[in-house]
Amino acid sequence: MLVVLHLDSMVAIESTELPISELTQYEKNSRTHSDDQIKALAEAIKRFGFTQPIICDESKVILAGHGRYLAARQLGLKVVPCRVVTSLTDQEKKAYIIADNKIAEISEWNEEHLLAELNELQDFDADDNLAALFDLNTFVKTKAQQISIDKIKPHPRNYKVHPPEQLEHLQQSIKENGIYRNILVANDFTILAGHGIVEAAKLLGLTSVPILRLDLPPNSTKSIKILTADNEVTHLAETNMREMSELLKELLVEDDLLGTGYDKDKIENLLMVSRSKDEVKKLDDEDWGNYMDFQAVKPNPKLIINFENEKDREDFGKFIGAELTDKTKYIWWPFKEKNKFAHLNYVAEESNE
Repeated sequence: MLVVLHLDSMVAIESTELPISELTQYEKNSRTHSDDQIKALAEAIKRFGFTQPIICDESKVILAGHGRYLAARQLGLKVVPCRVVTSLTDQEKKAYIIADNKIAEISEWNEEHLLAELNELQDFDADDNLAALFDLNTFVKTKAQQISIDKIKPHPRNYKVHPPEQLEHLQQSIKENGIYRNILVANDFTILAGHGIVEAAKLLGLTSVPILRLDLPPNSTKSIKILTADNEVTHLAETNMREMSELLKELLVEDDLLGTGYDKDKIENLLMVSRSKDEVKKLDDEDWGNYMDFQAVKPNPKLIINFENEKDREDFGKFIGAELTDKTKYIWWPFKEKNKFAHLNYVAEESNE
């Protein structure tokens, strides 16, 4: 038995072995352990031994090593090495548990050394659960971290403007769901993606935000490409407007639309482009009308134009950008782009002739 007395805090630490049945997990442990992690830990204990003891208090409540405890139980171990820490206050125990889990997140990989070491392990014979730990693709090279919001700065070449209406939706989303998308920054903490999120976070009074920091200077070609891609790539996606309108309807019934980027006026516009004229007329009798006070569409205004000669007719067509032929009787204006209706499926009726 080894007893160590820490002179600064007068905390006694006793190294010993304890029956695993006597240990208790800390019920408010904020760190979770997946099944894959437990399997890997169990395989590591089988291969290398129980090299890192479980830390517990005088009541044998685990302070650090919950994953090792679960792996040991999976292996059927009856006794495990432990270090019993005594004389900690309840607050110190809570702080230690969080600190022990958090400190591991702060470390980073030296990629050069990592690659060299993994190359040396190519012929290492290990169980699948253990071998998976040495897969280079599983190592996180760009690590998420929480930093002070005052430390990051907008990119001077960002051309995207975030109006108050958008920021209002972003603020509501953050309040309801937190910041679920990391902010991407360059090596000097210049924002490459997530300018709107940062603006909304500041309006909410947040003092820190999650970021992914890239080892790139802010004005490098790669950084500018990321900046542009974040702003523009989403425009290439296609939206099934009919399905989206149904989804928004459910939100409108159960909650409200703040945080989605939509409001009632926008849904009405969405209905116009995703449904036929006959369906629109029926909307007032359906559930939509109960939540939107939806009114049937008024007939479109018609404008009849007479021309003195064919040249005037042609000039008018060029002016509005229309291709007028001898067979043109009427046109819709302003024009609607065809690709806006790409989500609709038109099925031609089979002819009996």
